[in-house]
Amino acid sequence: MLIGQIRTVLGTCALVVTAACLRSTAEPPGTAPIAGSWAYVAQQSTGNQATLSGTLTLISESTSSYRGALDALETTSLGGQRRLAGPITGRVVNAASVDFTVTFGASQREHVGTLRADTIVGTWFEVGGLSGVSAAGSFRAIRTSR
Repeated sequence: MLIGQIRTVLGTCALVVTAACLRSTAEPPGTAPIAGSWAYVAQQSTGNQATLSGTLTLISESTSSYRGALDALETTSLGGQRRLAGPITGRVVNAASVDFTVTFGASQREHVGTLRADTIVGTWFEVGGLSGVSAAGSFRAIRTSR
């Protein structure tokens, strides 16, 4: 009975490994279909609580890098609002992972995300001088056009 269970576990493991090795050949390694407009929403969970919503526009520069802009409205937990807009530089890590930096004046927000179909989900953090991370949170971007 134990040998049968071991065979079942090994067979299952072999199927999982085989499935993980199979991937779509639609995009070469290190690329992702990133260009287009995206509806962007982010929550700030450290520091002052806030929500950011706006439009993320991405333009591919090569199979592994892109640039663009984010234009958004930030709403604080106290109801205050301000417009944040700035350029983006980024790279495609692999067919499912991206990272990019948004520059708002003197501050930069680093984003690390996972691409699934027409959605990017991930986390962001802002580095502030000698104090290290000054703010952090999560974000979601949903493609609105290519």
